[in-house]
Amino acid sequence: MTSVFLTVVVQKYEFGLDRIMRIFVPFLAATFFLAFSLSAALAETQAHTTTSVHMRAGPGTNYPVVATLPQDATIELYGCQPGYTWCDVSWNSARGWIASNYILVDS
Repeated sequence: MTSVFLTVVVQKYEFGLDRIMRIFVPFLAATFFLAFSLSAALAETQAHTTTSVHMRAGPGTNYPVVATLPQDATIELYGCQPGYTWCDVSWNSARGWIASNYILVDS
């Protein structure tokens, strides 16, 4: 009697797990696909620095320096403030803001 009960419980558990996996795996795959697609879309524009320049934690000289980039450093440009005074960029593993007059966008 106990083995029949355990068999029924195990079969119910396996069915439940199978059902969960059929829902969870496609959802997980779609989530990873969306995350990688968005990260690739964000890094749209490549640019270079025109001189050695400070990358800051925010858009202004009152923010702390995150890194100092050398002249002609290749950067990824994510976007700029209205008026294009400061731009959100990444360089190596650092991300921050650089004044737009020190950026030359690659064509």
